[in-house]
Order: sequence, then C-alpha cells, then structure tokens
Amino acid sequence: MMVKCSKTQTVDYDTAVTAPADPSREGYTFSGWDKEFSNVTEDLTVTEQYEIIHVVSAEVTWFNSNLQDKNNKNLFFTVTVTMSDGTVYTAMSSG
Repeated sequence: MMVKCSKTQTVDYDTAVTAPADPSREGYTFSGWDKEFSNVTEDLTVTEQYEIIHVVSAEVTWFNSNLQDKNNKNLFFTVTVTMSDGTVYTAMSSG
C-alpha cells in the first residue's frame, strides 16, 4: 500500500522547516523522517519512515515446572519463534 501525502513549505535559506504531525499507517509505527530538515539550503523532499509492528501470539497448552526424567534430573525445554522477516527468538526454561 502506497500512501502519498505532500505538503510544500517555502522557507528562508538556511532555516528550519516545520515538521508536520507524525503520520500513521496501519500495522506500522512511525519511526521518523529519512533526513534532517533543520537547515534547508536547497529543494528538499523528506519521506516518512516506518517500522512494521510484529504481533506474535502463542498458547501454552501444558506446562509443568517440575519436569524430571526417570533419574530425577531436571529437564529443560526450549521455545523458538521465527518471525516472518527471519528474526528468531529463543527462550529456554531454567529447569
């Protein structure tokens, strides 16, 4: 989805542009502008930048914090979540 919104400001040489209100985009968080615009000395196009909001949900259907094998040794387990962008999160029980 491409959202195009433009606003033109005319400013004196080497002065700042007034930033518009932070934009919003469903499923994303506004993270800032792609360049500074505090001392404008030439025509300038500034583009908003976003970070995707990752939503992960998990359901634990069974959990026992006192897991032991037949020799009464504590057992450990690992949970790994791989995000759609390839980021991997891993958590291990403390046993």
